[in-house]
Amino acid sequence: MTASNRIDRTSDRPRLAATIAPLVASGSLPGLREALAWASAVGYPEVQLSVVDSELKPREFGPSARRDLAATLARLELSCSGIDMFLPAAHLTDPMLVSRAVEAVVAAIEFAADLGRAPVTVPIESDASAEVVAALASAAERAGVELLVPML
Repeated sequence: MTASNRIDRTSDRPRLAATIAPLVASGSLPGLREALAWASAVGYPEVQLSVVDSELKPREFGPSARRDLAATLARLELSCSGIDMFLPAAHLTDPMLVSRAVEAVVAAIEFAADLGRAPVTVPIESDASAEVVAALASAAERAGVELLVPML
């Protein structure tokens, strides 16, 4: 899905996004597709996706699955408002975990680029190394994706 495929911002639909992960995690809806269909049916133009502890793990979501998700969003007249990558912030500072954590965040950034360059929210502690921050910033810039860092 490219930026040109995103929802028309001049429509009558309010600029709200549904965070669908809690609906699936709670069992309120059986899966991602049902949650997306629900969000569209109730009038949300956008959805916020979580890629940690969900069926949307970017490293396990191949190109075909990504195209299918983008097509599903378009068919339901939804766009992705953002990607939540809420891994434990300490993973980006722990020498034993940092490499895998950086790979996971980069995969989330690439996933976000495939879904219309949605911004990615990832917690980064202030004591994260300059190399880690630079690697993530570089990946986001290459993908044309905004990296959002919540205050910890």
